[in-house]
Amino acid sequence: MVLWDSVFGKKVTIEGRDENGKPFKTKVSEKEFKKWEQDGLLRTFEVVEVHVLDPKGSYTTHWKIGEDIPAEVVEKYKNPATNKLYALTVYEAGKPTTSVLQHAKWLEIKVAMGE
Repeated sequence: MVLWDSVFGKKVTIEGRDENGKPFKTKVSEKEFKKWEQDGLLRTFEVVEVHVLDPKGSYTTHWKIGEDIPAEVVEKYKNPATNKLYALTVYEAGKPTTSVLQHAKWLEIKVAMGE
């Protein structure tokens, strides 16, 4: 019956990150997904997209709200038009420090960096 369900049953797509932080997307049977939910094997996180200016190369990432960044910071700094955050990484003695900025200030710095 499990084989029958996995082949012909309704599918759901799950997205997440593996133990190395690499994103993945896969389809599983709805029945299997519900079992994982009941067994407490799944965790869901609200995430926010973050655009980071970094002297080593700018990039976009996703931070888990409540784990990677406090919800209060997200509410204070997110761009209301896009619901995205903007951050700047600076290096002191080779150690990176990332700070969240207002979008307008981030744009100023981006222009100053020549990006």
